[in-house]
Amino acid sequence: MWLIYPIVKKIVARIGWIVSIVAIHCAVFSLLEALLFIIGSTFGSSLCLRGGFLFDFVSQRFYMWLLILCGILAPWCCLVLLAKGGNAIIRIFAYMAAFFSLIQLADTLYLLFTGQYHSIIDGQLFYSILSGTMLAVTILAALPYYDAAPRPLKIRLVAVATLLVLVPIATPVPDYPWLVFVQCALKIALCLPLFRVARVLSKNAPHIAGLPE
Repeated sequence: MWLIYPIVKKIVARIGWIVSIVAIHCAVFSLLEALLFIIGSTFGSSLCLRGGFLFDFVSQRFYMWLLILCGILAPWCCLVLLAKGGNAIIRIFAYMAAFFSLIQLADTLYLLFTGQYHSIIDGQLFYSILSGTMLAVTILAALPYYDAAPRPLKIRLVAVATLLVLVPIATPVPDYPWLVFVQCALKIALCLPLFRVARVLSKNAPHIAGLPE
């Protein structure tokens, strides 16, 4: 089946590697964002505050690409890595995660090419909620199908699913600016297990010999 053709497995492995790199950058910029906001608010430094907003923009872009790439990987992971390809419900959620990720990708590229940068920022919360929720539900619904996975991997997957739901909920609003620190902490907490999961996928995808029974 085409899902386990060498070229397909190589593409999946490379996307997994990219996810791990993006996760590192997202975590680093989220940490820098929080530090600059703390320094800026403590010492009244407008330069640090502007730097915090810049790093917030960058970390959110990395987070956006994490959702897009993970959503694209979801159907392949479901069909190839789960026993019997999971069940119909899991597959539907995986396809929905990929669908929303592709819409997010197409919309982002369109807005970039048309120069509508502010629209990209405005639409990210909506897409983050949709993509993150679909991915989280897919991972949690698939729990019974990866009982054979190592315990640390299962814990990381559950952590990733939980944090995917929490990150957009902690989006800062004018009345609660302190939520920026909560969201930074959640993004960092998400990126750490996601990095390990992505590296495992990148390492093992090329060695898969057949579809699960």
